Amino acid sequence: DAVTGDFLASKGEVMRGIGGYHDALNLRDLGTGIKMSYPTMGRDEMECRSKIKDFGGADNTCDVIKRFYGDKEGGVQKAMAHLGIPYRLAQPGKPVTNSLAERANQDILTGSRTILAAAGLPECFWPYAAPYYCTMENLTYRADGERIYKSWGGLEWKASYMPFGALVDYIPPETRKADRRGKWGTNSQPGIFAGYELGERGCWTQIYLVWNLADFDNMNF
Repeated sequence: DAVTGDFLASKGEVMRGIGGYHDALNLRDLGTGIKMSYPTMGRDEMECRSKIKDFGGADNTCDVIKRFYGDKEGGVQKAMAHLGIPYRLAQPGKPVTNSLAERANQDILTGSRTILAAAGLPECFWPYAAPYYCTMENLTYRADGERIYKSWGGLEWKASYMPFGALVDYIPPETRKADRRGKWGTNSQPGIFAGYELGERGCWTQIYLVWNLADFDNMNF
């Protein structure tokens, strides 16, 4: 019922992620331990409201999130007020309201850095690495033997496990006809695995995220 969260801010244009994302709103449920990282274009109320509803579920956010602990971040405070969720300011010296959010931020930052280094990708790919890291953490088991992922979303994980940045063969969707080969070529294309598309409450939408390998031809890391 209690959720804590904080922004992980990128400093300067050099840290802006691909897709134009500049910051990440990291949220953690204190009961289940579920944590998610949502890349954002900004820190205004509408952006925060959208991510918070994704976390709790658009139709029942108020039933899932009974109270929220955070700092004086204006966008988050306004979003909670609009959603009717009690907002309690983090108080120094009280772990439940302060250090857990900071610990989650550091954990996501460290984990994402490790994933990017292992994949051989630069830091601008963090908008994909951070959600992937959280997903892998959410697939670990609680003390009662249940996955954190299931305890939060109520669903079993049915996707294949693949390392971030792995070389894969994939079939481009119809929306990317330019990636598809000619009539005599194979249907599949080489690509780089970028994670899983997640819907409300972090549930997998049955879509894998893949970058076409040809898009990296002119990139200099």
